[in-house]
Amino acid sequence: DVIFVDCSFVGCKFINTNLKGSSFTNCDMRYVLFENTIVDDEIFLSAPREHNIRISFARSLRVNYRSLGDINHENYAIRIELDAINQHLFNSWCSSESYYRRKYKGFERFKQFMKWVVHKFNDLMWGHGESIQKALVFVFLVLICTFLLVSIFSEEYSPLQSLNFTLQAFIGYVGVSEPTSTFLEVVLIFLTLF
Repeated sequence: DVIFVDCSFVGCKFINTNLKGSSFTNCDMRYVLFENTIVDDEIFLSAPREHNIRISFARSLRVNYRSLGDINHENYAIRIELDAINQHLFNSWCSSESYYRRKYKGFERFKQFMKWVVHKFNDLMWGHGESIQKALVFVFLVLICTFLLVSIFSEEYSPLQSLNFTLQAFIGYVGVSEPTSTFLEVVLIFLTLF
């Protein structure tokens, strides 16, 4: 149990180290790498403030925790990493900070905006694979939207038949009757993607 206060660990590599129970207060952890190192999640209190460096810090800890088989700390590191990625992508197209304005100009800002949109969509859609609840809600919303579209735009199906068609198409049931309209064919193709 060691207490580190106001220490600079810039560029350090912790390899095969046991830091369990150690405390890090106001330490500079920029560009730090961890390999096969036992360390508590309290280390995140000294994570770099710069989002792009924080991403590398959290990723290094995530890989470290995975190599140790420490699932709980790995999941915590993933959440820190995803939050840092979100903040970095947002700042890269929206921030007025000089670092981001110099690094991302013109079309590069638009590319960063698109990366941020995809990142946010993945978070909302399925939580980057970390949230079964978000994935289930997304699937439920897709089914509801598909059912409504089929009900509204299909003249050949009643609402009950639309529901039946939607569910059968979603699970890939071979017994789904061949749709007679192009719209239903598109819906069928769309649902097979899931």
